[in-house]
Amino acid sequence: MGGLGNQMFQVAAGYALSRQMGVPLTLDIRDLMDRSGQTRVRIYRSFELGQFKFLEDLIASEDELFEYGFGIKSFAIRRLCLKIQSRIGNKVHFEKNSYPYCLKENLISNNAYLIGFWQSPYYFKGYEEEVRSLFEIFPLPGDSLQILDGRQSVAVSLRRTDYVNNPGHSLLQNDYYFRALDKMRSMLDGNCLFNIFSDDIGYAKKVFSGITDVNVIDPKMFNHDDYALKFRIMSQCKHHIIANSTYSWWSAWLSKDTDKLVIAPKIWNEKNPDGYDIYPTNWHLI
Repeated sequence: MGGLGNQMFQVAAGYALSRQMGVPLTLDIRDLMDRSGQTRVRIYRSFELGQFKFLEDLIASEDELFEYGFGIKSFAIRRLCLKIQSRIGNKVHFEKNSYPYCLKENLISNNAYLIGFWQSPYYFKGYEEEVRSLFEIFPLPGDSLQILDGRQSVAVSLRRTDYVNNPGHSLLQNDYYFRALDKMRSMLDGNCLFNIFSDDIGYAKKVFSGITDVNVIDPKMFNHDDYALKFRIMSQCKHHIIANSTYSWWSAWLSKDTDKLVIAPKIWNEKNPDGYDIYPTNWHLI
């Protein structure tokens, strides 16, 4: 299922389809609980949607999931069974292409099992406000509100640790961030404060050292150190410069400011530079 951002796309797509078809949505989190056979996974993920409390009620039981993989515990063997099922029936559906939008709703039965990343807002087009309600952000702790005061706050996402030397992802170069900062300054007439959120604090401090309108956010300053709090703070900033990361995509998309500005990398993944429809049309791509 991937990390938080990927899991949110999967839930959003499943939720919209369930609403469209008038059937309940349930979540299969076995791949996040059983790590056996996942030898090709670089970073193991957990079920990271716990901050959205209602989702715990959607986790499917073993009995509900038995027909999908026949109760097999091993990730690799269960995935093989699901691939076979997808070829001989109309219940199991693997995403045909990671990008762009490719779901054919008319080919999906009422009792369907979807496997994929579903990383496009087109999968939940028409249900945007309901999806926003699903992922309602809890109030922030008082000690984290300080970064939202004063000049217009801009959340800047610098993603590195699991992208470095990873052929599955495209690591954004520093030039992207400097160009994005300049563009945002221009659009806001210089009245902004850039808050850098990164999984590599030391690197971020080195790159942005000496820039007066940049503030590198260290989670330790809040006496909290968890991805959920960082996500909540990012989503409540007014404007956004995102990485090619679904985590930062959702933090920008969930921002409630109707006049927000979002800057994103034009190429999400160098392996498929022209095949993406992940961005809303009003975001600025550079």
